[in-house]
Amino acid sequence: MPRCPHRPPGNQRAGVLLVALALAVGAVACGSDHPHTAAAATTIARPNTVIIEDRTFNPRELTVRVGDVVTWINQDIVEHEVVGLDPNVLDSGKLGQAQSYSKTFSKAGRYPYYCSIHNEMKGTVVVQ
Repeated sequence: MPRCPHRPPGNQRAGVLLVALALAVGAVACGSDHPHTAAAATTIARPNTVIIEDRTFNPRELTVRVGDVVTWINQDIVEHEVVGLDPNVLDSGKLGQAQSYSKTFSKAGRYPYYCSIHNEMKGTVVVQ
């Protein structure tokens, strides 16, 4: 029986169907309210979070409310420390890659801090 010129052979047809199925599943997953999708978005855009990367604190100044928790996440490949000018307020110890440090701010004020390993890295938490 002659093969239709517009139809791929059996193995190719199965591969094309698998690719089409994978693309369809991916499109549905991206548009859904699936908890894993929401969790990933939450991690990326988490409020009151300072990302440590490329030897910078981002954002350099963060404004929060009294009682809020601020979390620093080290996404750099080298260790960093979060140390307040008043060390009794902020002192993370060494944070390796992917490690984090959190602090609850219970009083209004300005809380400047720096990395004691890389003194040029500076930031401030403003608590209102």
